[in-house]
Amino acid sequence: MCGIIGYVGERKASEIIYKGLKTLEYRGYDSVGIVVDTPKGIDLRKDKGAVEEVAAALQFTSVDGTTGIGHCLHPDTYVQLSDGRVCKIRDIAENDTVCTLDFGSLHFQSRKCGFLEHRSPAELYEIKTPVNSVVCTGEHRMFIFEDGRITEKKAKDLKTGDRMVYAKRIDIEGSPQPLNGVTVKRYYSYSKDVVDDFRAFLKDKGLTRKDFSASIGLDKSTMGHFINIDRNIEESVLEKICASTGLSRSRFKPVDSIHGKNIRLPEQTSEDLLRFLGYLAGDGNVKKRCIRFKDARKEVLEAYAVLAKKLFNLESRIVKLPEANAHMLEINSKFVCDWIRENFPEICMPGEKKSIPVFLGKTGKNEVAGLLKGLFDAEACCATGARQISIRMRNEQIIRTAQIFLLRFGIIASLWVSPTKWGPSYGLGISNFDGISSFAGSIGFTSAEKREKTEKILSELRSGVAFSSHQIPFTKGEISSSYGLRNRSLQAADSFFTDMGARQFLTELDEDSEAYRAISRFFDGEVIFQTISEIRRFQSNTEKVYDISVTGTENFIANGFISHNSRWATHGVPCKENAHPHTDCTGKIAIVHNGVIENYQELKEALLQKGHKFSSETDSEILAHLIEDEKKAGKETFQALLASLRKLKGSFAVALLIEGERKLYVARKNSPLVIGLGKGESFAASDMTAMLEYTKDFVPLGEMEAAVLDTTGVKFYSLEGKEIQKTPMHVDWSPDMAEKGGYAHFMLKEIYDQKHFVYESLATDVSAANALISKHKTIHITACGTSYHAALMFKYLSQKYLGKTCDAIIASEYPFITSPDKETLVIAISQSGETADTMKALEYAKEKGAKILALTNVVGSSITRVADEVVYLNSGPEVSVAATKTFTSQLAVIYKLLFPDNDFSEIPKIITESLKHEEEIKKIAESLKGKTDVFFIGRGLSVPIAMEGALKLKEISYIHAEAYPGGELKHGPLSLITEGVPVVALAPSDETVYKMLGNIKEVRARGGFIISLNNSQEIEKESNISISLSSVDPLLHPFAMVVPLQLLAYYVSVARGINPDRPRNLAKSVTVE
Repeated sequence: MCGIIGYVGERKASEIIYKGLKTLEYRGYDSVGIVVDTPKGIDLRKDKGAVEEVAAALQFTSVDGTTGIGHCLHPDTYVQLSDGRVCKIRDIAENDTVCTLDFGSLHFQSRKCGFLEHRSPAELYEIKTPVNSVVCTGEHRMFIFEDGRITEKKAKDLKTGDRMVYAKRIDIEGSPQPLNGVTVKRYYSYSKDVVDDFRAFLKDKGLTRKDFSASIGLDKSTMGHFINIDRNIEESVLEKICASTGLSRSRFKPVDSIHGKNIRLPEQTSEDLLRFLGYLAGDGNVKKRCIRFKDARKEVLEAYAVLAKKLFNLESRIVKLPEANAHMLEINSKFVCDWIRENFPEICMPGEKKSIPVFLGKTGKNEVAGLLKGLFDAEACCATGARQISIRMRNEQIIRTAQIFLLRFGIIASLWVSPTKWGPSYGLGISNFDGISSFAGSIGFTSAEKREKTEKILSELRSGVAFSSHQIPFTKGEISSSYGLRNRSLQAADSFFTDMGARQFLTELDEDSEAYRAISRFFDGEVIFQTISEIRRFQSNTEKVYDISVTGTENFIANGFISHNSRWATHGVPCKENAHPHTDCTGKIAIVHNGVIENYQELKEALLQKGHKFSSETDSEILAHLIEDEKKAGKETFQALLASLRKLKGSFAVALLIEGERKLYVARKNSPLVIGLGKGESFAASDMTAMLEYTKDFVPLGEMEAAVLDTTGVKFYSLEGKEIQKTPMHVDWSPDMAEKGGYAHFMLKEIYDQKHFVYESLATDVSAANALISKHKTIHITACGTSYHAALMFKYLSQKYLGKTCDAIIASEYPFITSPDKETLVIAISQSGETADTMKALEYAKEKGAKILALTNVVGSSITRVADEVVYLNSGPEVSVAATKTFTSQLAVIYKLLFPDNDFSEIPKIITESLKHEEEIKKIAESLKGKTDVFFIGRGLSVPIAMEGALKLKEISYIHAEAYPGGELKHGPLSLITEGVPVVALAPSDETVYKMLGNIKEVRARGGFIISLNNSQEIEKESNISISLSSVDPLLHPFAMVVPLQLLAYYVSVARGINPDRPRNLAKSVTVE
């Protein structure tokens, strides 16, 4: 649900709601419904589909009446954090960073995460593949490969044979980790000349032995032993004497004695230390005063004795154990034992309680290799008959951690669990050539026998053959049917290619073919695919289940699998049951909710236990049942709503209707809601455009505020229930401003509107904002999406033309990478004024004492209430999801802010001239509609415009598009340019033109197809297609270039059969983080 409309008054509510829903349709609906309080009771009608078709089928406007309103994992799941740690999901902290998959590149990246805890449902699901398993709730989503793409599916809907996405390689840089010290007693010998020099020091300073001893805290006895040289001196005494007298420490020689040895204790981790710890985790134990290892191979113990000498400067002993065919290595040192217990207490635990310290995951690749070598030295078996390297222990944490650590080397190890009379035993096995070869090269064994067996296993295996994992997720039949190929190698339709077979198959394909690109990308990625072998449902064995949220990529690594973060997922598929509005068990309480209820699963479980019956999968329905509960407890409706809202974690804009009351109750937190005021009637909607036909007087509902609407007016409250006063505002927008006006789509209308509304933006009074800017030396500009490109323009213009340094920061990253203070001015740019990430950035800046200047299009929006000064864009309502006219309005206001004395009356004319390229751009769009990649390049002021062009194309045509400064091509992107790849070059005649000419030649030399925006004959000659720009002041080139790019994105979208006003997965105003 992305839009709300509600009405109380004397008119026919269903007609108003229908028109409002049509107006709000740009916000993106996959289902729709209305509920009206009629004389016969509540009339609820809803279904999946677009507003018009559902309204027609269910006869929305025939409803009489005047009041209406239009998941988790088991706690023992192991998650890979981006700093290298591998820990259970229940131990993750808020704002930890996790490894998350970019589905475009199929490579892992780092993202901050949030943390959620829920009560476990009665049943859980265990999903098994040949390599691993994961336990989750039935509602939790995992990523699989299906219908030629990676998609998500609920655990309860998975089936054997589905192909799950699994990590193949995880690259983590890591670094040595600091370690704590412990008190160590070391002793030193010294000669008579040291004492003679000490006596001379006392004489020279006129000190007695007693005076000196007292000054450094030594007793008479200790000083006597030093003078008489009848005992070795302890290190702490030596340090005091040397520090006070200037005697050189080198004159004292370390000695080993029964009182203490001259040991070393590492100050940070190293490859050798982690190898020692790995061996200790497998075969060793730490006593009070000694460390012991037992092994059948004496040569291995000898190697670790040498390692102990290197690490700790300790001699050790190896003895034959008469009762077993084994030897024992013993290292005696109370202080080393104390030090290991201090730094690695988990390794000192007995039996199956022993574990690998989580922080060791933060070490570098060589150190992790050392840890694994030590562990496999202790526990591994090289089975030449089975042709695998395996390890078996009763320590689940060690085995699961080792399995994920092996992924740093691209080694996929299979995990299994076996019952024993002592409890479950956990095993890992590496059984394919590539994994064993990588193990031998990167980790290896100390034992010569195991090294020989490893070589023998490798000699009997073939590279590129792995039957438990698939590098290429397509079956041969799917490749054949999807791409119309009829090769002999595709005849076994239900089988998968081996890696070697797939590489051979690729050599038979044209590198420019769609099949080649689709298949080859998986070889370059960091994931493989595992076929589900078993799914088991069982009674939950845990009280709580957990999930984490990862904004942007919405996934993380769970037991090696790529798991959806269900916090971001939409609750429930589009269907009639999941459509809004929702009702309670009685059918007399109806709600519409926009936002995300994060703790819905926990609340739902509690309600189910009370006997509530749910008709949908949504989080929103929870609220209707909570209100039902509160009313049963005796609360009147408004108090029941407030009490229910206090139980929610997350965001909401909510409208509530109760049968027979003829009132509308609304509230908001982090989601927009506007109240419309009329005579004898009241309105509520997500956007004032839905109410413009009926009223021009509005009150934006504030954050954490509520309202009660009826025919007498509106009363406003805080969410604590305290009545508050609000001042209405009047807007001059007409309903026509929110209509298409004869254009095929809102986006095209709004592209053409730019030539008119930019006048309004240039007329905006910015004097107060200018004064605020002039007072600050430190300026941050923060925004999201298109508004961020406007922020970059502010930065480029300010630094280039005014010499004033400032920084543009994406709002979602702002709290993590900046430190504003009271001397900082933060300029926030937001079309809607409701963008959640931008609001969070401003909350952070406010806390630090910064001043706020807001640039927004919506009067009374949330951003205006936190800002110290506001500049309105005055560009009228923008309906299409893709921002166009608000971007040029943002630019116009920015130009006026930075150059208040300049005459910019030329800008509307420049836009008008640019619109004349529409027909030629239509033809270009036809040539691009079948492309999968388009690149944009520019320099100087053209770079943010290139970025905006790429964003427009990708968000409404679903074509992968990227923008780069022209000079960056040779630093990587040129490798992506092949024959026929389109490159849109922004090359106006300014100081960058000849640099751009060189970049264009670079692209042409590699077969790229150049589409240029230019006003230079030299650029035109080097272009495959040229769009001629008007000759204008170089300062104003951005206005001339952005309009053709908007038209290009629009017509490519239309040519691909996509509605540019409503791109998938996007909303006009992003009101959740």
